[in-house]
Amino acid sequence: MWCRSALARHSKFAQEIALKAREILTRYTNTTVKVPKMDHLAVPQLTAGAMENWGLIIYNENNFAYNEKKDTRHQKMRVAITAAHEMAHQWFGNVVSPRWWSHVWLNEGFASFFEEYVIDEIFKDWRIMDFFVIETQQSALQIDIARNMKPITFEVNQRKEINSLFSDSSYGKAPAILRMLQHIVTPDVFRNGIIKYLHKHQFSTASSDDLWNALQAALDESDISHNSYKLKEVMDSWLKQRHYPVVRVNRNWDTGEITLTQEHFRSKNASERVDSDKWWIPLTFATQTNPDFSNTLPTYWLRPQDKNITIEGIDPNDWIIVNVQQIGKYTLYVVKI
Repeated sequence: MWCRSALARHSKFAQEIALKAREILTRYTNTTVKVPKMDHLAVPQLTAGAMENWGLIIYNENNFAYNEKKDTRHQKMRVAITAAHEMAHQWFGNVVSPRWWSHVWLNEGFASFFEEYVIDEIFKDWRIMDFFVIETQQSALQIDIARNMKPITFEVNQRKEINSLFSDSSYGKAPAILRMLQHIVTPDVFRNGIIKYLHKHQFSTASSDDLWNALQAALDESDISHNSYKLKEVMDSWLKQRHYPVVRVNRNWDTGEITLTQEHFRSKNASERVDSDKWWIPLTFATQTNPDFSNTLPTYWLRPQDKNITIEGIDPNDWIIVNVQQIGKYTLYVVKI
């Protein structure tokens, strides 16, 4: 740890998080960062919040120092998340780098996803993954309604397009999509896919398709039912299209029949829909008769080619909650028939 002498005694917490993050990520990825020494440097007035480098992480002092006697809980979380985020970049960005700017989300999306994973492993009582849904995923939905919002990944042909990739899509929407994917394939399959991805492409570059290939291989080796979809097709609908879907739930209270359709989100002020995109939407639900909120494997898929799908057999007197644990990055509109 390198910092001004006045901050030295307040750098201990960041150091502890960085060390634990390295242990947790090494264990999770089954891959080390391959550098014998990792330096952490705090700099006054650094423009960025922090910057990862191969073996050297540079922090803005505001994201580095924590005074346990004076600072707030928010500052403690800020320091912890920053340290975890930058350590995650040692794998996602340094061990494997994006092949081209179009795939920069592989850096920022994974670092933002694993910062939450690391902190959840260290501070269970923080319930950081629940906080993620509110702070990151819900915020991403709000930001993603802008008419000029771009997809997570798009073809970059001009220098001026590069900066737009370091946006809320990469830092907010991308980790939310990764969380959704983890629930679709299960945490174990997701981890096995990440291990394959890092092992095959270490010290080299990778594209989004390389990630899908690794995860598909892990899924094919598992006993998870997936005959109805291919990961690339599913994930391309989320990465290459802007905004997000609204799932309309039409319920007939007399028969219990539930019909679901999807449409492209449109703000109230929009005079017309400018997009007609459709997504592969994983559907999960719990009911009064079967109140299982732990199983997040998709029960149904609402595919782009589906006009609608129907769920039958639900007791008309039962309540039903769609999108268990908010694993899907979409909103719901419930209609009573």
